[in-house]
Amino acid sequence: MDPGPVDARFDGFPGYTLGGWIAGRVASLLGDATEVRLLRPFRSGRHLVLERTAEGARCSSDGENVAEGRAWSGSVEPPRAPEFELAHRASTLDRPVHDHPFPSCYCCGPGRPDGDGLRIFSDPIAPGVLAAVWTPHPAHCDPRGQATGETLWSASDCPALWALMHAEPPGSERHVVTGTLRLRLLHPVVSGEPHLVLSWKMGESGRKLEAGVAFLAADGSLCAVGMQVAVLAPGGVPLRVARAQ
Repeated sequence: MDPGPVDARFDGFPGYTLGGWIAGRVASLLGDATEVRLLRPFRSGRHLVLERTAEGARCSSDGENVAEGRAWSGSVEPPRAPEFELAHRASTLDRPVHDHPFPSCYCCGPGRPDGDGLRIFSDPIAPGVLAAVWTPHPAHCDPRGQATGETLWSASDCPALWALMHAEPPGSERHVVTGTLRLRLLHPVVSGEPHLVLSWKMGESGRKLEAGVAFLAADGSLCAVGMQVAVLAPGGVPLRVARAQ
């Protein structure tokens, strides 16, 4: 299935589609608990072909596989959620564009207007835990008023990376790229309602760093939970860019 060229509005790095958005596109062919492995960067403006496979689903471009997905049987236990008021203060801190490594990022870029980018700004709220309050815009939701798969997976990408950045020691020269995203949807994330996005570093081994992410409704109920496996790689996201805590 080829829905046409991917619009640049979904870029993470300039010129490259956000990995979470691609993962959401793959997950659209699978169930509510999915693992998607990103195989290579994808330049926006090109066609992305989506198809089912014996193992699950994959997407490709110009004959090269870009990502592949399959069912995920695991789960993640999120940390205790902070009060919404505290999280709201953290997520609305002044974040000048020049302080952000990729201000036009679809998920976390402060240079994107409301309804265009997701504008999810994660900041420390407790030791080792970041939080943001995110109210999905109708433009990012389906006709039922629920966040689309591409929206929700995009929303899980950057918060996990910011958790890794804030956990990194000062002066670090390490860079990472998103390798694998896992997400389990429990309840719909609804347009116009505030949700709490939590993220935290889970650990690292060799070249792999793991971070968790969770989405909670205002009443504290868990809507979705997952994790990211990032891989150390030159030219990726610089981990040193986390703001002072």
